[in-house]
Amino acid sequence: MFLAVALNKVTSYYTHTGYAPVKSLAKACTTGHATNIIQGFAVGYESTVANIVVIATAIFLSVIVYSGMPPMFIAYGVAMAGIGMLTLTGNTISMDVFGPVADNANGIGEMGYDKEEMEREQPGSYKRARQILSDLDAVGNTTKAETKGIAIGSAVIAGVSLFSSFIAVIAVGSEDKLAAMTREQSPTAARAPHRRRSSRSSSASSWAARCPSYSAPASSAPWAVPPTTS
Repeated sequence: MFLAVALNKVTSYYTHTGYAPVKSLAKACTTGHATNIIQGFAVGYESTVANIVVIATAIFLSVIVYSGMPPMFIAYGVAMAGIGMLTLTGNTISMDVFGPVADNANGIGEMGYDKEEMEREQPGSYKRARQILSDLDAVGNTTKAETKGIAIGSAVIAGVSLFSSFIAVIAVGSEDKLAAMTREQSPTAARAPHRRRSSRSSSASSWAARCPSYSAPASSAPWAVPPTTS
């Protein structure tokens, strides 16, 4: 939950019209296309770094909470960080819906309002209506960006959890043996496929040394196993 709130705050800072990043882009628009593009890239990269720091901090805190436990419990703690983000799904969906609604309302007002008639009936009404819809559209863009930040954060947490599960299965050989996984097996599990290929290649070489009449397969693949003899 704290991760979701932090991602919302970071995204809001970099996309809301009341903060410095958006104001700097608006100022850059007055000096030309090149400066606008450069400033846009700079703000985008800066926001990426801020989100990475927030997500990495959440993962680190999850590991700290389960420190001293077996590796699978630590991976479970990281996965729970992603599950905690799902508790705010209702809030996320509502913000996701508000963005297109406000955007479409602004478009309808822009195309449907008759400026001359509105000004004739009530002077200044057209300008006020357009300003209100433009402000709502800007807020809708911010809420839409916040939901994208939540999606990216949950995807990173899910990816870390899936990768830890992959390493655990390689370490013990089967999902049924995950409870027997030790702390020493976790760091070396990722190198298991390389060790298996090396051992198979060395077995083929030793077989050729013992049997001079043996010829290696044409593919010479490291996973090719020599035939057995009676």
